[in-house]
Amino acid sequence: MPSPRRSPRAFPFMLLAVGIGLSGYYGLQWTKLPQYSDADLDASTELNVQLELQSRNARTDAAGLERLRRQVRQELQADIARERSEVETGLGAGLIALVLAIGHFVLSGLLDRERRTP
Repeated sequence: MPSPRRSPRAFPFMLLAVGIGLSGYYGLQWTKLPQYSDADLDASTELNVQLELQSRNARTDAAGLERLRRQVRQELQADIARERSEVETGLGAGLIALVLAIGHFVLSGLLDRERRTP
């Protein structure tokens, strides 16, 4: 039983659809990423430090408190960077799919024109 013949343009159309979808979704997510100021990070750091101290019922000296502040701020910055990186990766994948699809369409058009030329 012969397998059904697929159109050679099916894959580029699929790449085009995936590229548009990923680019649109992650582009929207990228525009919604918050911009944190130093005051926002300081406030969030202080809040997380206080929550950390309350959850442990611990008392620390000034050096320990400063060390905890640095650690919490680094964790916050790492979370922000990870979130931004995920969005940028998705957007990049969508744009790559778009470039591949458009490149295939252009190459196919050029090859078809060359075949038709006597």
